[in-house]
Amino acid sequence: MWTYQAIRNEIKTVNDIQLQIERIDRKVKSMKRKQMIACTFAEKLAL
Repeated sequence: MWTYQAIRNEIKTVNDIQLQIERIDRKVKSMKRKQMIACTFAEKLAL
């Protein structure tokens, strides 16, 4: 038997996980962007 509180806690956990995934996703995206900028910069230096 699920209590209202248990269901609420479950939903909160799911939301927390989704937030963490989004945060990681953003970090990865900005890291990739920085990597791309660094690569372009290195290529320009090499030319």
